[in-house]
Amino acid sequence: MIRFSLAVAVIGFFPGIPPLWLGLGLPLLGLVLSTCLRTLGWFRPVLFGLLWGLIYGYWGMAHQLPESWQGKDVEVLGQVTGLPTHQHNQCRFVLTVDEISVIDESTITSNDNLLFPRKLRLSNYHCPESVNPGDLLHLVVRLKRPRGYRNPGGFDSERRNFSLGIDGVGYVRQSLIAKNGRVEFWNLHRMRWQLSNLIAENAKTSDANQIAVLQGLLVGDKRGISTRQWQLFRDTGVIHLLVISGLHIGLVCAAGYALLFYAGRLVPMISLTTRIRVAVFGALFLSLIYSLMAGFSLPTQRALVMVSVLLVGWLIHRRLGAWVRLKFAMAAVVAFDPLALFSPGFWLSFGAAGILLYVIGGRVAGVQAGIIHLSRLQLTISLLMLPLLAFQFYQVPLVSPLVNLIAVPVVSFLLLPLAFVSLIAAAISDQLSALGFHGCGVLIQLGFQFLAWMDSNLNWIWHPPVISYGALVMALLGVLVLFLPAAFPGRWLGTLLWLPMLTGSTQPFRDGEFRLTTLDVGQGLSVVVETANHRMLYDTGRSFRSGFNLAEAVVEPYLRQRGIHQLDLLMISHGDNDHAGGAVNIVKAFEPERVISSARFEGIATTPCYAGQRWHWDGVDFELLHPQPLAFPKSLLKSTALSKPNHSSSRNNRSCVLKISGLQSSVLLTGDIETVVEEQLLKKYGEFLNVDILLAPHHGSKSSSSDSFLDQVSPEMVIVSSGYRNRFGHPHPSVIKRIRQREIPVYDTAKSGAISVQSSVKQPLLLIEYTEKKQHYWWN
Repeated sequence: MIRFSLAVAVIGFFPGIPPLWLGLGLPLLGLVLSTCLRTLGWFRPVLFGLLWGLIYGYWGMAHQLPESWQGKDVEVLGQVTGLPTHQHNQCRFVLTVDEISVIDESTITSNDNLLFPRKLRLSNYHCPESVNPGDLLHLVVRLKRPRGYRNPGGFDSERRNFSLGIDGVGYVRQSLIAKNGRVEFWNLHRMRWQLSNLIAENAKTSDANQIAVLQGLLVGDKRGISTRQWQLFRDTGVIHLLVISGLHIGLVCAAGYALLFYAGRLVPMISLTTRIRVAVFGALFLSLIYSLMAGFSLPTQRALVMVSVLLVGWLIHRRLGAWVRLKFAMAAVVAFDPLALFSPGFWLSFGAAGILLYVIGGRVAGVQAGIIHLSRLQLTISLLMLPLLAFQFYQVPLVSPLVNLIAVPVVSFLLLPLAFVSLIAAAISDQLSALGFHGCGVLIQLGFQFLAWMDSNLNWIWHPPVISYGALVMALLGVLVLFLPAAFPGRWLGTLLWLPMLTGSTQPFRDGEFRLTTLDVGQGLSVVVETANHRMLYDTGRSFRSGFNLAEAVVEPYLRQRGIHQLDLLMISHGDNDHAGGAVNIVKAFEPERVISSARFEGIATTPCYAGQRWHWDGVDFELLHPQPLAFPKSLLKSTALSKPNHSSSRNNRSCVLKISGLQSSVLLTGDIETVVEEQLLKKYGEFLNVDILLAPHHGSKSSSSDSFLDQVSPEMVIVSSGYRNRFGHPHPSVIKRIRQREIPVYDTAKSGAISVQSSVKQPLLLIEYTEKKQHYWWN
């Protein structure tokens, strides 16, 4: 089973899917040979794994939005899937495709896929009427392929979309009259939506935050949970309790089994074996119902498969050991979702299950010893999960084991059962249901107060150093040694195996060396500069009205993954949202010693940037070349507590222009300056502008990167930060042409993902493109 699972995972590291005849032919040939030659029988699970992983890849890639359809008007008929989100006059939803066609068929090429996209994630910026689950819509849309942000430490949204069958994203250009507006009588997501509304109606005595938690727990509707609440749950380590996951499926399964098993005692003529079978299948049926209520998301699917294999395996063959059943469960989950091994939730779920089996071993009777033993077991598992949590999320709330010691029993044995009973009671009496939900609201409010107090008074968050795969393996081995049977002497030596994880494995820079990383933040900019003892961030990427921002989604995970937990300097080139949208988040998370900017920000003590400012870090020189002090009002130059961002038309040309000079190489960070500022810089600095690395001004806009500027700067490489198929057309073809005419290589984050350049004493420029270093076939 392990060989099958690993073979399926190997396909995910392929940079591209091989031709069909080769991808299917070789494994099938291997299976024939392994059948004829018994000595190759051990290799058969590997061949099955490779074959299954390739079939899954072929099927998914065959549905991808055709290249020639991108940016074209497409007519589509489909049904709304999932729970749409509405904000202001806009809505976002997923559409399951029934019919689709390109309006201008002359654009279709012979290389287009044979199968049309399965699902589309769409935005409607003029959504006058509510879009509800199950609605049949006839639309004209403009699409492109799903493209995530490709950065070290970041979340791979393209993998998630591929697993969910979302083959295109875009926006609505025109709503047409549906060919058949009838909604199916039985629609899973419409029923979830109706249940969510029912919860809101019957829980009127609770506030919006309490209702949102109830909707999240019962039907997986997380739309009402605010960003502030998510942050509180994350900081206290209870986020797994507030979203439907393996824990909830397991609780429903266990409760269902217990109720049905003990209810069977009321019927004396039923044998013990029959009672067990009825309890098992009944518990699995209840788990299935709960999974469907949660939208049958990938985490709930994995949990249901895992629970089913464990219980049915135990029922069919009780002598089958727990470890064997766990391996079967892993293989079943991977067969159901071949990309599951790339999900952190997969490793955390099976890691927790494996640790639980290892710790209790054959000592099942001890688990029944009471609350004290269960509490110790929970604390033990929380401690042993530290290596996996630190490796996956780069920060661990140390208060989490203590919080979960109280929160897990309350949610598992009080809140969740009461919420279920209250929902079922709605079929009998609205008053009874409202009373039950009121009790849930009281528990949730007390929980909020408890979490807020713990966060305020015991907010201890461990930010681990850079953890390598070797350090993680050593720490997990240390876990195994620590919990060997008591007869083994020297178990405490297992703590020594944690030292590589606790100390980190960063490679220090020498004096005069630096590392420059241009992060993939879509149509925006964020650059990380590292020297031997200092860290600087130049711009933060954008934020969105929905509350999503690139500082939290991209910049913070990258910095944590690099072992950076505080910044020496945050420089915001100017006030445009795509450069400054995450400034507040970065200041809160990394507490930079200085903030320099040409813009104004409320609540942030900021020093204006202007030409002539210089500093020296670890043999690396930094000098600001623009803007000139005359570009600022006197009040701004004297102010440290700045107000709102300045939105004048000249903000691009007030961008902070910074030159960084190391022992071997130099770089010019230009923000969004345009030709007029380029000419000013040429007149004032001349040959001083000559650098090895140029960050293309204004994302490669045609209003920047003039011939004279490129000739004077004369870089060895140009880096462009732009969004995939962005609406501005950056970088402009004329700019790329000018650069390539000078035989200068161009690297674009839209194609390369994060781009890192390291200037060292031995090797002046070492370039690393993230998409070249880490490749997956679904990125194509």
